[in-house]
Amino acid sequence: MAVVPNLILISLFCTFTVELRADCSRGFISVRQLGANPTSVEHAVVGKGNQPINAISLKDNLEAIGAKVYKDEKVVVIKDKYPKARYHWLVLPWESIASLKALRPEHCELLKHMQEVGDRMIQQCADAGKLGFRLGYHAIPSMSHIHLHVISQDFDSPCLKNKKHWNSFTTDYFVDSQEIISMLERDGKVSVKDGTGELLKLPLRCHVCRKEQATIPKLKDHLKVHLPS
Repeated sequence: MAVVPNLILISLFCTFTVELRADCSRGFISVRQLGANPTSVEHAVVGKGNQPINAISLKDNLEAIGAKVYKDEKVVVIKDKYPKARYHWLVLPWESIASLKALRPEHCELLKHMQEVGDRMIQQCADAGKLGFRLGYHAIPSMSHIHLHVISQDFDSPCLKNKKHWNSFTTDYFVDSQEIISMLERDGKVSVKDGTGELLKLPLRCHVCRKEQATIPKLKDHLKVHLPS
């Protein structure tokens, strides 16, 4: 994937593209969606002192797209526009890394930083005390730029619509952040098991009690039993 200075283009499903444009010297980040993408914000500008064309204030911008964004010199955090739970953030590095298979030992510190940032997002969450969270990666990501999911375990969201959505977060298709870090430290690379994609076709099972449900509506109705009061 070609990368020009301060610009990362991310392909989604080989159909959609998200543009992350960073101008660190001016101290701002622009995140823009190109095309209809189920897992990104439409547009956000983050930082101080930037006045891009037709820009509105940071507060108004984030409110307009429903996104809470954090950034530092290594990563940017985006609130998933189509969250699969009450809280669902994506932590993306500025460095262009296509997938888990592209990770190398020198990326360990970056992954640890991404996990630390994800942990801080959870700590700042008002419902952290009653909702469980997981931090992890899809074994076969939909976005050709590595990203860490930080997601609450209520899965109470209208955007969770099908078996693929469910199984991508509740089977071994979703790999814990610490497991990825440990694998990279131990083996020098991250391996994805053959047949991992078939996990998306598994029956719908509650992630708490493992009871099988016939349809997504029935699963969602069942999940209400496990929601905190």
